[in-house]
Amino acid sequence: MLGVLYFAKSTLTVYGILIVRIHMWHWLQWAVLLGALSIPVYGSSTPPSVDHPLHLSQAHLSDEFDVVIEIPAGTSVKYEVDPDSGHLRVDRFLTMPVVYPTNYGFIPASLAADGDTLDALVVSRQPISPGAVIRVRAVAVLTMTDAGEADDKIIAVPVNSVDPSYASVQTMDDFRPDLTEHIVGFFNVYKRPADGTGTGGIELGGFADASAASAIVRSALAAYQAQATQINQDQ
Repeated sequence: MLGVLYFAKSTLTVYGILIVRIHMWHWLQWAVLLGALSIPVYGSSTPPSVDHPLHLSQAHLSDEFDVVIEIPAGTSVKYEVDPDSGHLRVDRFLTMPVVYPTNYGFIPASLAADGDTLDALVVSRQPISPGAVIRVRAVAVLTMTDAGEADDKIIAVPVNSVDPSYASVQTMDDFRPDLTEHIVGFFNVYKRPADGTGTGGIELGGFADASAASAIVRSALAAYQAQATQINQDQ
């Protein structure tokens, strides 16, 4: 009887060692796989690499480009990407009783005449969440100045692969008339103080067509690339 018990105990011990070794082998395989795929593990001291929203790469030779949405259509809250951290911050609440008529954001990897990224208005069927990146094409540009500096706004629509319902939109005339009126009315007053006096430093110059808008986008992308090249050479 003692011999049988000793045999059973020895057998269970062997099986236990095998099970532990099998589990350790499986964990080792998972560790190697996660390391090869560079998947961040909870508790890891090394954070994943994330591109800064202002510096997302663009296809410089294409009429299509990405826009990072900061402000969805229909809100009076001005969100803004922090240039240092990349976090989306609440910059301010508009003092005038207006809301953004379209989604509002910027074209990453661009350098506009005012030294910031080039601004863009994206027309869509639904408001787009802040922080989302959308592929668009330009149909016009609203030329304007802010405190004497050029501050043009590219008017864009989603590319066909994102929303084909805008395929026929080629100019501002292809939008419903009230959208143009809302855009002009918004930028005429959105920076005015609460009492409605003054212009807030904004002067509108009117709309230019898609070719003019595309030329401004290409120039801004090229200016960013030139600046980045110069910075790399100076380092």
